[in-house]
Amino acid sequence: MSHDLSEAQDTDGIHVLVKRGSGPAAARLRAEGETLALARHPGVVELISMEDDLDEVTLHVAQVTGRTLLDHPPLNARQLAAVFAEVSQTLADLHALGIAHTNLGAEHIILDRHLHATLCGFGSASRVDGQPTIAPAAPAEKVDDATRLDVIALGRLLDREVARSLDDQLSEDREPAIIALRHIADLADCATDKNRVVEMHQLARRLHQIAGTVPDDPRPASGGGSTPLLDRLRDGLDGSGRAIGGVLVAAAIAATIFAVWPNGSSAAHGPGTVTITTQRSATASTTAPVSATDDSEEREPSLVLDTRPSCEPIESSAERADVDGDGCDEAWWRVGSVLAVGNERYSLGDPDDLVTLGDWDCDGVATPALVNGSTGDVFLFAAWASDGGSEVAEFVATVDLADTLVTTADGDCDVLTISTTSGESHTFSGGA
Repeated sequence: MSHDLSEAQDTDGIHVLVKRGSGPAAARLRAEGETLALARHPGVVELISMEDDLDEVTLHVAQVTGRTLLDHPPLNARQLAAVFAEVSQTLADLHALGIAHTNLGAEHIILDRHLHATLCGFGSASRVDGQPTIAPAAPAEKVDDATRLDVIALGRLLDREVARSLDDQLSEDREPAIIALRHIADLADCATDKNRVVEMHQLARRLHQIAGTVPDDPRPASGGGSTPLLDRLRDGLDGSGRAIGGVLVAAAIAATIFAVWPNGSSAAHGPGTVTITTQRSATASTTAPVSATDDSEEREPSLVLDTRPSCEPIESSAERADVDGDGCDEAWWRVGSVLAVGNERYSLGDPDDLVTLGDWDCDGVATPALVNGSTGDVFLFAAWASDGGSEVAEFVATVDLADTLVTTADGDCDVLTISTTSGESHTFSGGA
């Protein structure tokens, strides 16, 4: 008995995973292949081909670029709602086809760089009520013990991810979306009682409402590109008109789901070697000044439109800096070697490094400053990494026994002040 997993690339240039099994493993792979062939869903890993010679079965499955939810950094409330809305919608669609995953875990949810979810791990999938319905006349689910397992598993995964989000201070305990997500997790757990019917499509509908998404948002199979979720209006938490947990949310959401780049320490620190890596696609907007003018010889009073933007409030627990040059500060956190800026994540330095943000070169955009925790090397970044690339910071100086970093404004620029454990202070700006 054997079950091997390897990577390969077919003649068309498609990256695939090759799963090969013999003996009892062959039967398991055969069942998985038949399930994937039946599913053919944009939220399910794609089956490219299956070779079956009775003694050995080989599956070629499209390789999804991304990270599993198990290995992914924590997400904020809005991101969690969007991710679990997709997962629950995919499962509801599968249930309507007569397929239950039955082994849903964080390791079976792959998130791409746009935080779109693809399900894998269908080796234990179950057919609901015998033969599945290939083209159901209605989206009604086939409810049995197998689908209950999916509902329960989704609720417990959601509860786990909410706890991680709170622990990393990406969300607040009394945030309306968090309260709603916890309610859904509790509702899913009610499926443990066989006298209560909790169906996946009910959870999907409520999660879509929280995320401000709709079930038919277009996206390609197996995590290619996506349409960002922009300027959605979140107007309620329960489609039936009854607020979940008595909480109604009426807030305009301008949230693009950005990629989370794999964590990892930077290269060995030294002059010119610190990098910040991300997938970034933020845009900045400004309002052009409009003034009333007069051709008369004497100057008349004029009315000038205020160009200062209307900025969204930032929760008190977050640091803040204008990272996109739009005149408004964005929230940012440092969690280990991950720098969280709004909905984006960057891999930067090591957990014991000191990091802060500031506008070091007077261009209106705040960028990181980093002090290596072991060497005291100081780096100022001139820009953010873009489109999956890396931005390399130039070495500025070495400060021994660095203890704290403080950013202060000096005209149109910011100044970095480094205090040491010996009571000394050092200031840097403009990359010098």
